[in-house]
Amino acid sequence: MQTEAVTRCVLAFIGFCLLSGGLYIVNDVTDIKRDRNHPLKKNRPIASGRVPTVTALIFALFLFLICFAISAWIDNSPFEVSSFGKVMHVEYSVTITFFAYFILTILYTTILKRISILDVIIIAIGFVLRAVSGAAALNVVISPWLLLCTFLLSVYLALAKRRGELIQLGKDSVNHRDNLAEYSITDIDQFLSITAATNIISYSLYTFIADNARGSYLMVTIPMVIFGIFRYQSLVVRKGEGANPEEILLNDRPLQIDILLWIIAVVLIFKFS
Repeated sequence: MQTEAVTRCVLAFIGFCLLSGGLYIVNDVTDIKRDRNHPLKKNRPIASGRVPTVTALIFALFLFLICFAISAWIDNSPFEVSSFGKVMHVEYSVTITFFAYFILTILYTTILKRISILDVIIIAIGFVLRAVSGAAALNVVISPWLLLCTFLLSVYLALAKRRGELIQLGKDSVNHRDNLAEYSITDIDQFLSITAATNIISYSLYTFIADNARGSYLMVTIPMVIFGIFRYQSLVVRKGEGANPEEILLNDRPLQIDILLWIIAVVLIFKFS
């Protein structure tokens, strides 16, 4: 049972990576003119001309075919997982989740990313769909609190990214992303403070009202979450980082240690409680 569950999760993960990879290619083709004027994005394969747009789109189509083939295989392979002695069987569809993400991202790429605030909300919904696809692969009920925490954290990171872009691009920001003209550092700082607080509250409530023993033990991870959010916001505001979240994660040792401790704590709680 465990081997099959891991296999399904890995396949869903690979499928979503292929899907998002193909959509990133479509986005790069759509933004090719703007990317060529960007100090960093101009070096991307499509913007720099190293990869022809036709070749890139054909490869994206290939990725889409593979990812939907994977989702169809998962959906057509019956699977039940037991939780706390009870067999749980929920009718989810990985293919529908993938398709919803595909449509949402296409709408974002062509229209919605030009609308300030809505753009970060759409990005966050995309990450929620990633979480839902994992539940769909295992055919289990997903906690609405997990979805809320995923959504709020994604909004927070997307806002931090917009702030980093404003700092990085300066007066040229509107030439690279239309809706940046509707953002200001002051507004984003307020939004960040609000979403940081709601992230901490939602995660804390998630651990407080969980209907099993694991939830109460998860409360010990609340300080780690607070530290991680405060540390990230400090780097974004104090150093003007955030345009590339992955660079913060790869370069900041305190944040890395905090995330590692959180993972270890969660694994131990789920293993021994």
